[in-house]
Amino acid sequence: MNVIEYIKKLFVLFFALNVYTVNAQDSIFYDDGTLRSISIEVNSNESKQITFYKNGNKSAEETLKDGKLDGLCIYYFPEGSLKAKETWQNDILHGEATYYYENGQIDKTGVFDQGLYSGSWKHYHQNGNPERIVNYVNGLPEGGWKVYNEKGVLIQEGQYVKGMEEGVWFFYTDKGQLEFKGEYKSGERVGNWYYYDKKGRETKLKPGEY
Repeated sequence: MNVIEYIKKLFVLFFALNVYTVNAQDSIFYDDGTLRSISIEVNSNESKQITFYKNGNKSAEETLKDGKLDGLCIYYFPEGSLKAKETWQNDILHGEATYYYENGQIDKTGVFDQGLYSGSWKHYHQNGNPERIVNYVNGLPEGGWKVYNEKGVLIQEGQYVKGMEEGVWFFYTDKGQLEFKGEYKSGERVGNWYYYDKKGRETKLKPGEY
């Protein structure tokens, strides 16, 4: 939907409901005269701001309270597809959020807590298959970590403690065959690391080889 069609719908809806007051002075234009953004006053402390790309497609729909992002905000790619849905509170990401690829598939979805990743976040490949599920505590990965390729094959698994790799980690080829194995301590590779060839034969790696 281009900018003219969108504004027409806004005005019809807002005046029909007699809820919003449109302040034309809040409109901003590009140098070529194309509309860049428009602010719609909801009440004395809340407004909606809609911004546009130069091609006329929407760039964002944002909710502001007292001049700060607060509530649901929606963002778009230049060609018009959905890019992100975020929940804001007092200018800080706080609440549910979902991000998308340009093909419409979900990239990742989860919850922010005062600007930090919190709880379970789900990540996906562009074909829709899961890539990884990560648990976050205070914005840092915590607990089990598994990564899958686009075909759903496990290619990496290990453990995070306070945002750092910990314990034994396993790395697999795109066909799911074990390729490397070794140990982390506080995010650093320690101890013995091993390589496995296509026949599964184990080779101990020398320092500097891993």
